[in-house]
Amino acid sequence: MYKKLFEGKKAVFFDLDGTVVKETEELMTNAIQKVLDDIEVSYINARDYKLYGYPISESWKVIKATYGHAVKEPLDELIDLTEKAYINIINNSKIEPTEGFWDLIYELKEKKSCKLALLTNTKRSIADVVINKLDIKDAFDLIICGDEVKRIKPSPEIYRKALKSFKLKPKEVLAFEDSPVGVESSIRAKVDTIVIWDRKTPKYLFRKGIIYHFEDFSPLPGNLEEDYTELMRKKGNKAQRDQEKAL
Repeated sequence: MYKKLFEGKKAVFFDLDGTVVKETEELMTNAIQKVLDDIEVSYINARDYKLYGYPISESWKVIKATYGHAVKEPLDELIDLTEKAYINIINNSKIEPTEGFWDLIYELKEKKSCKLALLTNTKRSIADVVINKLDIKDAFDLIICGDEVKRIKPSPEIYRKALKSFKLKPKEVLAFEDSPVGVESSIRAKVDTIVIWDRKTPKYLFRKGIIYHFEDFSPLPGNLEEDYTELMRKKGNKAQRDQEKAL
């Protein structure tokens, strides 16, 4: 049913937080809130300042710009405290890859012979904690993190770096992203993009050019080799055979 999405694709690029794993964006918000509570400014709601798709530092920049009179701690200290809180939360939480992830990975690697890359704005030391917790490192041929590029998403740099590493053209790659920030990055790199949608982000916030919205990966495995017409033809033929048997 989704054959055309993967035609001519030699690689698939995945975002991490919100895409490969859905729980981590919420857990990051919890980590920011813990630090706010610890520095005795609990009246600030971290949920109002969590910038989805961006690293921790960007949320703290906005909080300090808004509440500089109350949040006196240096930015670096706040980031460090949040990273430690986040790692502790991750280590004590049950997180799983998004539904359908492993089945899709298997088909992409074994049936489509695609190269796979993980491209995240999260810094390496933090991303590795999540990657190890999920046990997904060996699924990818390439992992690039936010502190390994000069300009993070929405800049297309991380996509261009991955394209260069695989020696591929944008049209030979498909991307999965969940946030408008990530989609901006992939579309600017001219990579076809599918959104793993959280059902909360308004669809109009995503840049024009995305080719599909899915809530998880589960519709894809088992449907990469057929387009809609082929699927309907098979169903029609089966219905005809069943009817003939009944006569």
